[in-house]
Amino acid sequence: MNIMEYKLGIDWSHNKGLEVYDGKNVLTYTKKNLLKYISDIMGNGESNVPIKSMVEIQPLPKPNLVTVYIEQGCPLYLQYDIWKCGVNIVLIDSHNVSEYRRINDIDKTDSNDAKVIYLIGISNNGYKQDKVNYQLLELHGLYHQFRLYQKARLMIGNVKLGHTKSYGRFDDDTYDKCTELLQQKEHVLIKGLEKRVRIIKQIPNIKGLGRNLWIGIVITANPIYFPCLSAYLRYCGLVNLQSLRGATAKGKTFRKYNRHANQLYRLLADSIVVWKDPIFRPIYDKCKLDMQIKYEGQRKFRINKAALNRVATFLAKAIYYAIIPQQQGQSYNRICLLECN
Repeated sequence: MNIMEYKLGIDWSHNKGLEVYDGKNVLTYTKKNLLKYISDIMGNGESNVPIKSMVEIQPLPKPNLVTVYIEQGCPLYLQYDIWKCGVNIVLIDSHNVSEYRRINDIDKTDSNDAKVIYLIGISNNGYKQDKVNYQLLELHGLYHQFRLYQKARLMIGNVKLGHTKSYGRFDDDTYDKCTELLQQKEHVLIKGLEKRVRIIKQIPNIKGLGRNLWIGIVITANPIYFPCLSAYLRYCGLVNLQSLRGATAKGKTFRKYNRHANQLYRLLADSIVVWKDPIFRPIYDKCKLDMQIKYEGQRKFRINKAALNRVATFLAKAIYYAIIPQQQGQSYNRICLLECN
């Protein structure tokens, strides 16, 4: 069998399609269509991505080789779905993409970015390229399965509640059996995550920070993978454009951030208010008073949301420094907390 090698440059976006350049043409794909396209060119002839084992997730060998070049900051869920197809992923530094456009006088468009990413990927001109952390993608895969089981369990609870309201009490224990089975699946996945990342067992002393939220933060936004605090806050969507260098859009949130990490910190901010954490609840009360002055006359929902957003930033900073302590006269001590057996 002849083995062919394909190389693709991909420009990703949260709210638009994926621009893909194969060396000849630039085409726009949705994530589903992109995975089907990769599956087809690899020769497996399947439109669906194969489902991997619950605990051991390894890419399957394919007859054709595909290397995907994609810009750094690409969401883990997209990297994971592409990686499951069995391709090689290379991350291109976003600063190099901007520099290449400037040197070659190329306009900034999605299609041009896909071409630039491809050209940097195949060139050997000293541009920085990083290999994907496949251990991190494996962790993300386990966490993704955990979330699906968790969502299914909560959905069954809501269905059971609606059934009870509509038809009264019933003797059938089908809902309870399904819930128990899903809880067992969640427990197996949590044990697998704890075995791979032992810091999961070391939950910071924040009242309202439960195990599920902590697992999500460690897997989705672990500070050890970020060079500084500002990069971590940008990744979590907790930085405004007005605080970024050269920004002109005042007050707007940085666009390319991890939506799930942002959601986790907002949920944590809401949780510490409910559980009345002795450190962060007073901060929330102070922020709420400030927001009442700043947004005088506006709805309470708007004021409360603004206060929670500010508290989420304080929580992200606290967790960052809890995992990466700052040493006097030295750079951050990047302790490798990822311990895989």
